[in-house]
Amino acid sequence: MAQSTNRAFRIYRSSMTPFRIIGLSSILGALGLALYFAFAPAPPLPASAPGAASTGMPLAPSQSSRTSTATAPPAPASTTLATNLATSSAATPPKQDAAVCAHLASIAGKFESEERQGQALADADAVARLRLKQTLTQISQNQTGVDQAAAHFLLAQTYKPQSDFTDAEGKPLCEKNQHCPAAEAAMAANPGWQQLNALARLALNSADPQIYALAFHACQSVGAGSKSGYCGQISAAQWVHRDPDNGSALLYLISELGTSPQAGTKAALDDALFRLSQAKKFDAGLLSLAQFQQRERDKLNDPFVQFAFMLYGQNGYTNLALPAFQNVLVSCKPEALRDANRRQVCDGIARKLLSDDAMLISHGIGKLMAHKLGWPEPKLAELDEEFYAMLEIMRELSDNNAQQASSTATGAKKIELDCQLALRGSRHMERSMELGEVALARQMLAQQTTRRAELAAKYRAHQKSQAVQKASAPVQ
Repeated sequence: MAQSTNRAFRIYRSSMTPFRIIGLSSILGALGLALYFAFAPAPPLPASAPGAASTGMPLAPSQSSRTSTATAPPAPASTTLATNLATSSAATPPKQDAAVCAHLASIAGKFESEERQGQALADADAVARLRLKQTLTQISQNQTGVDQAAAHFLLAQTYKPQSDFTDAEGKPLCEKNQHCPAAEAAMAANPGWQQLNALARLALNSADPQIYALAFHACQSVGAGSKSGYCGQISAAQWVHRDPDNGSALLYLISELGTSPQAGTKAALDDALFRLSQAKKFDAGLLSLAQFQQRERDKLNDPFVQFAFMLYGQNGYTNLALPAFQNVLVSCKPEALRDANRRQVCDGIARKLLSDDAMLISHGIGKLMAHKLGWPEPKLAELDEEFYAMLEIMRELSDNNAQQASSTATGAKKIELDCQLALRGSRHMERSMELGEVALARQMLAQQTTRRAELAAKYRAHQKSQAVQKASAPVQ
């Protein structure tokens, strides 16, 4: 039975809606890199050696900068890279991961049919989620500050706005991101919406930028619901007001200003762009959430409940709405760069995105801007090589996971393998929230024996092959 996922495990996972088990590479691809490549095809790597001296923005110090200059011959990439990728995502997986997967397998092993196995797993998961909700509810009611906000944030992940904004046939009841009276009654009765609304109310009454960041992300993730209740009062402008030197908040503000019909938008946009070029930090508020999850999860003595905790946080991470970079790119297009002041601002933004922002998409946008700004060729080559090498690691990790998912194992053994794969994806996300996407990718890059230049070349060859296949595909 060689299929992507054991059917019983699929039945179980479908019962966990809206939880989604997804790997870090899939997130980066689906949410971030598509936007990057929509704006710029990969420029060719110059022949000059990476790491040559230049006056462009230096890469943050990391072992990856030494990978491309190593003299020892690399081991065959087909085996070594896959092995390293399989182990680098979590150097020592917590013991509870093995306990969870063994527990799942033991539950499923009591039944022969996959339908019965899936239902048994779903029933056990329902009990675990109930216990988790009780724990988080107690925290939301008895704690204050960021812990209270984080508990509301995680409980709000049970809210499914599509169920309140569509009729029985799935047709929309109202326009996206617009006030929708037809859905307000259903929303008010939805426990997940109540948690979301409580988080937004908490943020509006708090000067803490971490609390406001969590509320901003939670409200942005619900689409049409973002304009209803207290979420309708949450804005990037107020986040910036609470944290004026935060580049992450400024990126969302710049996105917000691009769609604002209010007078004075151009002056506000120019001011936000300048402040972004001078940002002292990039803090999306995810580290505090990750720390809360780990601290509270470790207090639980049930591995299955801990697994459910991971899925709550994972769903929140995958639902994050990224800032739109169009306003930054349009503001820094070639004709705008003829103005010396605007060029200086855009150069500052590129440097900040490359050196300080934790998101891989921001790193890609910064690299694109560096090309448009005409940074020295040796520095552009260095940036290109590292970026494409990181993307190749993500791509091969995704392929490696897909190969494991297509294992021919059956029954309880297949369920255990699928569980391990799901947990590895969750661990990736946790580390991404802790370290940032760029730092995590660099850490993985530093662990490889394959030279950075080889990884970059493989990624570019893969992209070229994909482009050829797409071009030759029959038009439907």
